[in-house]
Amino acid sequence: MQVKIFDKTITLRDYYCQLDNYLPSPIEYPYINMYVLLTNKCNAKCKFCCNQNTKDIPFHMEKFQYVIQELSKHLNIRKVSFTGGEPTLHTETLGKCLHFIKETNPDIFTVINTNGTNIQEFIPLHNNINSIALSRHHYLDDVNQKIFNNPFVPTTEILKRFPHKEILHFSCNLMKSYIGNKEEVVHYLEEASKIGCTDIGFVSLMNVNDFCKDEFVDFKNLNFEQFEDVFVTKNWNNENKCRCRNYVYVAKNAEVVRVYARYYISSDYNGSNFVFDGENLRLGFNGEIIV
Repeated sequence: MQVKIFDKTITLRDYYCQLDNYLPSPIEYPYINMYVLLTNKCNAKCKFCCNQNTKDIPFHMEKFQYVIQELSKHLNIRKVSFTGGEPTLHTETLGKCLHFIKETNPDIFTVINTNGTNIQEFIPLHNNINSIALSRHHYLDDVNQKIFNNPFVPTTEILKRFPHKEILHFSCNLMKSYIGNKEEVVHYLEEASKIGCTDIGFVSLMNVNDFCKDEFVDFKNLNFEQFEDVFVTKNWNNENKCRCRNYVYVAKNAEVVRVYARYYISSDYNGSNFVFDGENLRLGFNGEIIV
């Protein structure tokens, strides 16, 4: 599908991901998901991450607002995800962006991808946030802090006290040395349910360095479908780029936990993803500049 925006012709996806064994459905009206890089800087040093930047990038608020307004005229912006780096290092800018989006187009689904630094500062912003995608790679606080090499990521007690758990989502990277087998996955789900988070994502590492190769766990090899009290709800495939599965898990405390698992087959995963890098709008994280 081709659309013309900012005097450029952009090719977007023609079909949705394939659901179960059905043929993929055509996309009738063009839509995009958008990532916003508030900063390249991060206060963690995760071994699996390709971003080891310690310097900030400039963020042009007026350009961001212009991009949101113009895209909304020509496309359906389904989701805007704030990322980095660590976006919580700039909560004031984050708050301004969220407020502008909800004023301009309240139907846009807003997501914060974060390690949880300064999570308490999200409380007054929660009306403008649809989801906090909190990276939490182990259920034990000391192990989780070791993975991030960051003592400021939120502890179990802080998360238990967080008042808006309805928008809280845990994202856990599967790794052989940490959460990498059936027993550890179940333990993670049980501990998350005790915190009150019932929306969990497990993601296989992307092949960005030797650590990722050595620690790689393909979620399909964990055989989620054979776990006790786990039920498959959806099965998605996007050609040769990624595959996803949706499950529900019934915890021992009777909480129903939604589980999402993704495996990136290819790093070429632009599709209909736009990225505002603080200065320019791009097609994909490393794609051409649109405006």
